[in-house]
Amino acid sequence: MIMNNQLKSILFRIAHFAINMIVVRLPFSFFRILILRHFFRMKIGKGTYIAYKVSLIAPWKIIIGSNCIINSYVLLDGREKIEIKDNVDIGWFSKIYTLQHDPNSAIHKSIGNPVIIESYCWISTSVTVLPGCIVKEGSIIATGSVLTKSTQEYLVYAGVPAKPINTRNKELTYKLKVPGIRI
Repeated sequence: MIMNNQLKSILFRIAHFAINMIVVRLPFSFFRILILRHFFRMKIGKGTYIAYKVSLIAPWKIIIGSNCIINSYVLLDGREKIEIKDNVDIGWFSKIYTLQHDPNSAIHKSIGNPVIIESYCWISTSVTVLPGCIVKEGSIIATGSVLTKSTQEYLVYAGVPAKPINTRNKELTYKLKVPGIRI
């Protein structure tokens, strides 16, 4: 049992190294997505773009829908499930966490919950989304915000912690596209 857990830990660290030091640094999104789909069992929809130097933890627990844009230096912490639906734009330097430490634990215990980002959401630059949040359809999270609770549909959130500040058009029909080769 101990040997099995040690082996799993070693394999996880090797996979983490391979993904974040080699795969996400490949020159074309096409190659990154192809390797993530086939070797790391990551589910990625058609027309999705994953930029150079996205950090991925446990990508086999991450699902990304179609026509999404995941910009450079985004962290997707898949130690618990992350589900990103269609037409979602995640800005540079944003972090989506699924695991954190319990502040009331005497032993610094980890606790986690999945994160769901529904269709037509825009997570702007340098946003932090904490475990257990559901970003409802059409939500916008403003630059530098920290989302600690789930959102409501078609509202704009800003601040630390993020709070609703405005509403958004509900008639969204766009499909996100990035120029170049995409699969």
